[in-house]
Amino acid sequence: MVSIKRNIEIPDDNIFLNDLLNREREIEYLTKFINKTEENFVMSINSDWGDGKTTFIKMWIKYLLKEKKNVVYYNAWENDDCKEPLISIINTIEDDINKTSETEVDINNVIEKSKEMMKSISYNLVDKISMGLIDCREIENIIVDNAYKSHKAYKKRKMDLREALKILAENNDKIIVFIDELDRCRPVFAIELLERIKHIFDIDKYIFVLAIDRDQLSYSIKTQYGINMDSDGYLKKFIDMEYLLGKPCENVYLEQLIKTSDIYQVEKAELFISYIFKLVEYYKFSLRDMDKLVEYLKIFTKISVFSDDIKYRPDYIEYVSAVYSYLIILMIKSPKEYKKIMNKKYDKDYIKTINTKIIKNKIASGLQCEINPKNQLHECINLFLDMYLLSQEDLKKSKSDGKLKLKVYSTLGIGNLCADIIINNNGADNLEDLKFISENIIKL
Repeated sequence: MVSIKRNIEIPDDNIFLNDLLNREREIEYLTKFINKTEENFVMSINSDWGDGKTTFIKMWIKYLLKEKKNVVYYNAWENDDCKEPLISIINTIEDDINKTSETEVDINNVIEKSKEMMKSISYNLVDKISMGLIDCREIENIIVDNAYKSHKAYKKRKMDLREALKILAENNDKIIVFIDELDRCRPVFAIELLERIKHIFDIDKYIFVLAIDRDQLSYSIKTQYGINMDSDGYLKKFIDMEYLLGKPCENVYLEQLIKTSDIYQVEKAELFISYIFKLVEYYKFSLRDMDKLVEYLKIFTKISVFSDDIKYRPDYIEYVSAVYSYLIILMIKSPKEYKKIMNKKYDKDYIKTINTKIIKNKIASGLQCEINPKNQLHECINLFLDMYLLSQEDLKKSKSDGKLKLKVYSTLGIGNLCADIIINNNGADNLEDLKFISENIIKL
């Protein structure tokens, strides 16, 4: 099985070369703001999952590096197997600061102070375990005394670490730390990381940029503190400013993606692509969904009825365009429903539940299949799925009595020859290319 993923290339010498969403202007404005900010500041870049936050901050990081800024990139999700966020974030700062600075930065003092602070955290953990396992009144006073001593040691070591971090920032201008994938982390790790940023890094010249899906992060907080928790109020304690990442028009982004591929060169796929655009708009595809979709389309249009390998009648291509467009969208947005169709695990009543009526009302009003002026997209889909469900015996019987051919002819308004082709295929051949791609080639 081949895995195909689309990663946007960000060249060092032309950062915005592949910027399909016009992010350059946003990055320029945000950089001006950061350049004028000297105090500690935490900003969130908020957008839905799959809408390009990671690409945005990676473009921004390269832009800041060209301006000789000290930049740190920390992928929270890749580090959430670490029990203590402070360890991983200090290590990342050490690595990235030395990569971006023109001279070697001495961060050893920060490392040593963070180790001392971790000892205090460890002592507290041992005390908690002891109190949970040993129920002996004789050692209560010892445990309480140790708790007080550990707390004092923690405060002292925390102050020492903060002082070391302060010196690091003063010697190296400001330090900009990007935190990515925070909303994908274990809820406990995400919360503890926010707390470390607030209580340890609340120091001038440290600027944090959190790339988050706020709704998802709020849900994580509620799993820890309860459904009635005011998660928005909680997040305001940590985040000073929220920036809503500009959401592009779905069709504009998809148009740009398709233009950079060779899909438009497939002449017979014109109606198929038109349906795709309408369905993407209706199903509110994320940018990540569209990236995935285009990877499917690039292969699918080369090996299916749209290729030049076999000469299909135009009316037949128009018919399968309606069917294919819906199924390929379903493959991405509702894979369970798609799999049921492919495996013939649905019944006729199920066909009525897959939003074909919505398609008729919301989409096909402005885009009718050219086979028949009265024909609607949902009718093509329903007819196809109805036939696909037929057993070979039922199909043979329907052919012999002529009823199926009459149904195809009257519904689609197509010629007898095309009706014969559709019936003879029984939908199975029509789906072979799609099944091959979804099950054997692409795993996204």
